Amino acid sequence: MEPILLAAAIGGFIIPFLNTLFAKYVNFLQEKWIASEVVVADVKGISMTILKIQAVVSQAEARQAVHDHGLILWLRVLKDAAYEADDLLDELNATVLQLKEKKRQQRNLQTLVLLQCESLKNLPEGICKLTNLRHLKIDRSLPSFTRKGRQTKVAGIGSLTLLQELEKFDCTDHRIGELKEMNELRGCLSIRGLENVESETEASKAMLANKRRLDILKLKWSRMDIVSASSELDLRVLEKLQPHPNIRKLTIARYRGINTPCWINKAMPSNLKVIKLHDCPYLKQLPSLGHLFFLEKLEICRMYGVTKVDYEFYGNTKEVKFPSLRKLSFCHMPKWKEWSARKEDQSFPCLIELFMKNCPNLETRPSFPPEVRIIEVCGTRSARS
Repeated sequence: MEPILLAAAIGGFIIPFLNTLFAKYVNFLQEKWIASEVVVADVKGISMTILKIQAVVSQAEARQAVHDHGLILWLRVLKDAAYEADDLLDELNATVLQLKEKKRQQRNLQTLVLLQCESLKNLPEGICKLTNLRHLKIDRSLPSFTRKGRQTKVAGIGSLTLLQELEKFDCTDHRIGELKEMNELRGCLSIRGLENVESETEASKAMLANKRRLDILKLKWSRMDIVSASSELDLRVLEKLQPHPNIRKLTIARYRGINTPCWINKAMPSNLKVIKLHDCPYLKQLPSLGHLFFLEKLEICRMYGVTKVDYEFYGNTKEVKFPSLRKLSFCHMPKWKEWSARKEDQSFPCLIELFMKNCPNLETRPSFPPEVRIIEVCGTRSARS
């Protein structure tokens, strides 16, 4: 091939090739949202190579060391290609700088809302890097989050230390210790899958006592099967999950322990207004709750191991028991036979409703004033006062 044709062919190949390479590189950066120091170093390295090519060509032309006409033309084409590549790299460098700025702005993001994202298969990568994020709202009713195989967890969620909303935390997907520094959480926090917590040491890392802005706390296990080891472990785990005193509503569900931890009996948050104890089938005795001055609603359901409720449920204080309680519910307690209280105790002065369902063996219960609405349904016989 003639040198002139060869030079033209090379020139016609190099510049389009560089343009295509540039476009693909920029597209890669935008797709991966990467503007790292590695990429910047790559750009600088290519720029230095192009400068060297330009210098060699310029020196050859200045010294007139090349006399072959075809080779001179080839050098000119190469020089033009180098300048073209240099321009493209300038554009690429500008793109990298723009992406770095976008990444900086992304890190300052405070609210992320993912709604109506029907085609979203996985949560976006890098959410855990949004260290200033306060609000994360995900519509989990969408098919993207309900089908099997879809990713619903936020990897590295513990790094979002300023997050204020986290309604559900599943210990199946996360280590409970990831909650340690998330002390800005407020509103409701539901911790599920507590059977996956392997020790009381791991449970203590959640530092729930430091989350003073929470109003509602739900502690839930996923299974009610029991072996002696799981019963003892559940007790040790629950002992380390003592919440901050500011908690207003507390739910404990599917707890497999036989006894309740010390903080429930002696240091229950004093501001509690609602307590729900559900599906704790091996618990033998109800905790002492009568001293909670602000408690307005108490639900006790599916306590299959409880056979009697007595003065220990009311507490040993001389004050009025359950002074603010308005609604009391007992459901699905087939072994419960006796409900007694000491005659000298004053209790339930504000009670307006007593709901009892499926308590078929209850034989005795305290008397209540006529203004208390007593509802006995589904297998609950009228126990004598």
